[in-house]
Amino acid sequence: MKISCSLSSKSDKATGCSEILLRMVVGKINGKSVAIRAKSGIWVPSDRWDSKREKINKDVRKRVCDDETKALISRLDEAERNLNEIIVRITEEFRSTDPREIDSQWLSKVIFLFHHPEKNPDAKGFFQLSDHSIFEAVPECRKPVPRGQNTITCEFNKIRAFFNWCRREGYTKNYPFDNFDIAPELYGTPIYKERTGCHPQC
Repeated sequence: MKISCSLSSKSDKATGCSEILLRMVVGKINGKSVAIRAKSGIWVPSDRWDSKREKINKDVRKRVCDDETKALISRLDEAERNLNEIIVRITEEFRSTDPREIDSQWLSKVIFLFHHPEKNPDAKGFFQLSDHSIFEAVPECRKPVPRGQNTITCEFNKIRAFFNWCRREGYTKNYPFDNFDIAPELYGTPIYKERTGCHPQC
């Protein structure tokens, strides 16, 4: 099985973007390759597609990037990430699917569920627990206490890593850390203020 990419010759007049098309060779019959095609649902500016390397061209020949250029780079990064993840998803689904079921409709469905994981009836959401008895069996009994900044930062980093994994695996497109800055952890020698009229060892 081999997947190749190309850019549609049709472009959106308003945005100047064209859709990336996928071609999947699934085998050979009488010596001829059998291929199926589908739209990826990923759009990029027409002048940002490298047809020889079959990939998005993200080169920017500017020493100082303005806001518009930064926004373009961000969109290209997201498009490239989604394209790579779609190819991985197709490869995984191909290995676990009966070859007789693989056709253009199958490929389109895999791509559709990648963009809309919430519409996959077989998917198990991380935040949807069917059995709520665990909360009754193990109630929260710890007394809340103030936490230090380093502890809070560490916990947020764990949550962010979890969301990164969820997005890579296609379980969610939600990413609450897009506009949220995590405070850095602070380490070093503490400074103690000297209190007058007190023994140094107090």
